[in-house]
Amino acid sequence: MGSEKTIPSKPGSAPSPEDRRSDLSLVEQGQLTRPTYDLKPHRSALPNVLYILSFSPPVPNLFRHPRAFVGNPIVLYCIGTVFALVAGVGLPAFDIVTGWWTNGVQSDAIPSASIIRRGSDAGWIMTVVGVVYLISFTIFMTCCEHNQEHAGLS
Repeated sequence: MGSEKTIPSKPGSAPSPEDRRSDLSLVEQGQLTRPTYDLKPHRSALPNVLYILSFSPPVPNLFRHPRAFVGNPIVLYCIGTVFALVAGVGLPAFDIVTGWWTNGVQSDAIPSASIIRRGSDAGWIMTVVGVVYLISFTIFMTCCEHNQEHAGLS
């Protein structure tokens, strides 16, 4: 076959049409080689829903290696899932509190002190829900970011 040629490309630049034509002609002549990868199938006994967790290393002991335990992808997925569910309750909670407030201030016969009290209570409840939402979402996103760093995606 002769010597194999590879065409260097500049990082971040698209090949020109001339380079593409020369690539095709070299491929047709059998002179341009493509990189080969040693791919092996990954087998897992886990159900399909948990397949992504089969790539994770075993969970270390919490008391012997606490930093490794918290950094393990399986632990991060569990923590992230719990806090994502907590954060997901935020918007429905705002709707429920708004409905509760609206029902408490809709009649003309209600004294203004009662309306002010209902508005104050609704405001504090929304503040607490907002703070819990912010904390939960921040923890969830931190888990996601740490998993991306562990996987080498960032």
